[in-house]
Amino acid sequence: MNIVKHRNGFYELSDIRRAVNEKTKAIVASSVQWVNGLKMDLKALREIADSVGAYLILDSIQHVGGILFDVNEAKPDFVAVGGEKWLMATWMGVGFLYVRKQLVNEFELPPYGLLNLREPKGGWSSYWPRLRKNPWKLLPARKTAEKYEWGGTPPVFPLLAFYGSLKMLNEIGMGNVHERNIRLKEYLVEKLFEIGAKIISFKENKEEWSSITTFRLHKSLERDRLLVERLRGRGVIVSTRGVSGIGGIRVSPHFYNDVADIDRLLCEISRVL
Repeated sequence: MNIVKHRNGFYELSDIRRAVNEKTKAIVASSVQWVNGLKMDLKALREIADSVGAYLILDSIQHVGGILFDVNEAKPDFVAVGGEKWLMATWMGVGFLYVRKQLVNEFELPPYGLLNLREPKGGWSSYWPRLRKNPWKLLPARKTAEKYEWGGTPPVFPLLAFYGSLKMLNEIGMGNVHERNIRLKEYLVEKLFEIGAKIISFKENKEEWSSITTFRLHKSLERDRLLVERLRGRGVIVSTRGVSGIGGIRVSPHFYNDVADIDRLLCEISRVL
């Protein structure tokens, strides 16, 4: 396994190209970085993967729901997304796995379970009472991406809530959500520069933006962490995040926020500094 290290929060495509070869089976990446919010160039990652015949596997929990994501454009092979972030699931543990259709039957089945087996002829209600069914003979697996789902009873109530949030996002339209979130970020970035904040791994190119912005007000991350605690006490919720030498105060406005929320954040910062 080759690990590509960031350069001040950025993952250079040239470093990724140098890290792969004909033995590379898969490129695994976060499509949006959870600490600084930078969006990877997914088309370029696809091209690099194709150049060595590798799969492209994306962790997109910080991407899907916050900004546009088009699998037909990015052409990933697998995408894993948790619902508790930008998709606003009310429970942890729900999400989805996207598998490119052409690959569904290329891989072996994970552990067998009720959820990834095809429904028997006549339905489950007629199957369970049958006296002559062989307990050692498994039903055939599903032929869709559901074959990778396993277990017995699905989390019904969390899934119903998740369905509700997905339905709402689709009714609003992800294009509208994307546009609003980028506008909020533009306003936030402008105001942060006005107060002298350092935006972590800042990029002028908005094609590399997500809804996440991370900034520093102090050289000491501990002082920024204490600031976040004071803000929380005043009803303003932001977080402190860091990894591999980068980090700061992370702000993640979503479509339900507005400019007044960002103004409140800046106002409260000025009061507690």
